[in-house]
Amino acid sequence: MSRAYVPGPKADAIVASQLEKGYYSDADDVVRVGLMLLRQSEAELAELGRLIEAERAAYDRMGEGYAGIADPEATLVPPRDGRRA
Repeated sequence: MSRAYVPGPKADAIVASQLEKGYYSDADDVVRVGLMLLRQSEAELAELGRLIEAERAAYDRMGEGYAGIADPEATLVPPRDGRRA
Protein backbone atom coordinates (compact mmCIF):
# COMPACT_ATOMS: atom_id res chain seq x y z
CA MET A 1 0.00 0.00 0.00
CA SER A 2 1.59 3.21 -1.14
CA ARG A 3 0.14 6.61 -0.27
CA ALA A 4 1.49 10.09 -0.56
CA TYR A 5 0.86 12.62 2.18
CA VAL A 6 1.79 16.28 2.11
CA PRO A 7 2.44 17.17 5.77
CA GLY A 8 3.39 20.81 5.23
CA PRO A 9 6.41 23.01 5.92
CA LYS A 10 6.48 22.58 9.71
CA ALA A 11 6.51 18.81 9.47
CA ASP A 12 9.07 18.97 6.67
CA ALA A 13 11.33 21.02 8.94
CA ILE A 14 11.04 18.46 11.73
CA VAL A 15 11.83 15.60 9.36
CA ALA A 16 14.77 17.51 7.88
CA SER A 17 16.10 18.26 11.36
CA GLN A 18 15.99 14.60 12.34
CA LEU A 19 17.68 13.57 9.12
CA GLU A 20 20.41 16.20 9.59
CA LYS A 21 21.11 14.87 13.09
CA GLY A 22 21.65 11.45 11.55
CA TYR A 23 19.03 9.72 13.68
CA TYR A 24 17.20 8.25 10.68
CA SER A 25 18.15 7.14 7.20
CA ASP A 26 15.16 8.63 5.38
CA ALA A 27 11.89 10.52 5.85
CA ASP A 28 9.90 7.28 5.92
CA ASP A 29 11.81 6.20 9.04
CA VAL A 30 11.07 9.52 10.75
CA VAL A 31 7.35 9.26 9.98
CA ARG A 32 7.22 5.58 10.98
CA VAL A 33 8.79 6.29 14.38
CA GLY A 34 6.55 9.32 14.86
CA LEU A 35 3.46 7.22 14.22
CA MET A 36 4.74 4.51 16.55
CA LEU A 37 5.21 7.11 19.31
CA LEU A 38 1.73 8.50 18.65
CA ARG A 39 0.23 5.03 19.01
CA GLN A 40 2.21 4.46 22.22
CA SER A 41 1.13 7.82 23.64
CA GLU A 42 -2.52 7.14 22.87
CA ALA A 43 -2.30 3.73 24.55
CA GLU A 44 -0.71 5.29 27.65
CA LEU A 45 -3.41 7.99 27.82
CA ALA A 46 -6.13 5.36 27.46
CA GLU A 47 -4.58 3.33 30.29
CA LEU A 48 -4.39 6.42 32.50
CA GLY A 49 -8.04 7.11 31.76
CA ARG A 50 -8.95 3.54 32.76
CA LEU A 51 -6.95 3.88 35.99
CA ILE A 52 -8.59 7.20 36.85
CA GLU A 53 -12.06 5.77 36.26
CA ALA A 54 -11.24 2.72 38.38
CA GLU A 55 -10.06 4.96 41.23
CA ARG A 56 -13.17 7.12 40.96
CA ALA A 57 -15.37 4.04 41.08
CA ALA A 58 -13.48 2.73 44.13
CA TYR A 59 -13.83 6.11 45.83
CA ASP A 60 -17.54 6.26 45.04
CA ARG A 61 -17.99 2.79 46.55
CA MET A 62 -16.63 4.18 49.84
CA GLY A 63 -19.87 6.14 50.18
CA GLU A 64 -18.89 9.80 50.00
CA GLY A 65 -18.07 10.27 46.33
CA TYR A 66 -16.10 13.24 45.11
CA ALA A 67 -18.96 15.72 45.54
CA GLY A 68 -19.84 14.46 49.01
CA ILE A 69 -17.19 16.45 50.89
CA ALA A 70 -18.19 20.11 51.00
CA ASP A 71 -15.17 21.21 53.07
CA PRO A 72 -12.19 18.88 52.60
CA GLU A 73 -10.40 20.47 55.58
CA ALA A 74 -13.34 19.60 57.85
CA THR A 75 -12.47 15.93 57.46
CA LEU A 76 -8.89 16.44 58.65
CA VAL A 77 -7.99 15.39 62.17
CA PRO A 78 -6.86 18.48 64.09
CA PRO A 79 -3.40 18.49 65.71
CA ARG A 80 -3.30 17.34 69.34
CA ASP A 81 -2.54 20.86 70.60
CA GLY A 82 -5.83 22.13 69.16
CA ARG A 83 -4.35 24.48 66.53
CA ARG A 84 -5.38 24.24 62.90
CA ALA A 85 -2.73 23.08 60.49
